[in-house]
Amino acid sequence: MVTRTSLADTVRKARASKLWTQGDLARESGLSPSLIADIERGAVVRVLQLTASKLERALAAKPKPVEVD
Repeated sequence: MVTRTSLADTVRKARASKLWTQGDLARESGLSPSLIADIERGAVVRVLQLTASKLERALAAKPKPVEVD
């Protein structure tokens, strides 16, 4: 069973490991920045399967290459 704290910690640590802001994760996952913030502070007890899938895909994605002019 995933607890509120473990979900928050898992998402926060995975996001931080990519050096992303909450806004970056929101953009990459297609979720709202306020939902990301709520999840990370433990205000969300459960997430829908669709939300979990979006987070998982975004956090598992390889970084996009940065083009340098």
